[in-house]
Amino acid sequence: MVFFTCNSCGTSVKKNQVENHTYQCRSCQSVSCMDCNQEFWGDEYKLHIKCISEDQKYGGKDYKPKESSNKGEIKQAKWIEHINTTLATKKISGPLSGLLEMITQYTNIPRKKSKFENFLANSLKVRNPKLISEAWEIFDQGKKNESEAANNKTSEVNGTPTTNGTTNGSSVNSSVKRPSDVPADTLSKKAKLNSAQNNKENHNEFNWCAASEEILQNYPSGVREKTLRKQVIAKYKSFVGDSCKYSDIELKKMFRNELKKNPKFSLFVDSTKS
Repeated sequence: MVFFTCNSCGTSVKKNQVENHTYQCRSCQSVSCMDCNQEFWGDEYKLHIKCISEDQKYGGKDYKPKESSNKGEIKQAKWIEHINTTLATKKISGPLSGLLEMITQYTNIPRKKSKFENFLANSLKVRNPKLISEAWEIFDQGKKNESEAANNKTSEVNGTPTTNGTTNGSSVNSSVKRPSDVPADTLSKKAKLNSAQNNKENHNEFNWCAASEEILQNYPSGVREKTLRKQVIAKYKSFVGDSCKYSDIELKKMFRNELKKNPKFSLFVDSTKS
């Protein structure tokens, strides 16, 4: 469980207690993680799912975590991202929406149906079978999307050239260099360069303000920044696809910066909390 410190009164609170604390401490605008000292404004702390480990904290600047130890965390992060996108882009009932937001605060969400149901019943005290079933369907869809993405990547791998100059039964022009003829570091550099260029092009092509205006047409009297931000970021992720290299926190800052630069938009900070 991640702990935060209120930057106004200095009180230490658990992650699931931050929202209640903001109602008690009216001057609380930001909190800081007690482990990594990173500062979070507004609802940014909700994206801070897991902090650095003790090994990373005290291991020095040369510390490198084992790749195998991060696989579970990567899967959890992708799962949580799927839930946040679902909340932002689909119409979900109030009880289910609230339950999903509560679930995303945890870092150890079970991936098996029976354990997932027990987790909701024991940890979140959910007793409604229909609500539990609906929540599982959304999480299960996230697993299916993850599997499909992995299968697509596997199917994109080409056959290995044979010694007689053929690949998957097709002749290979002798003047064309095979991957084995090109240094590995050159291929790696080219792949990174192409990925960075594609990501930059996709980011530049996406019109944050136009996407915001389109969504605001559904809210004639205005809308909370959090609601607008979620929907716009969901549109951005759908636009760039797998080439998105930014974290949710970085996307949030990009969204706010783009709107601040455009005089058509006005962002208001409510000093009172209701």
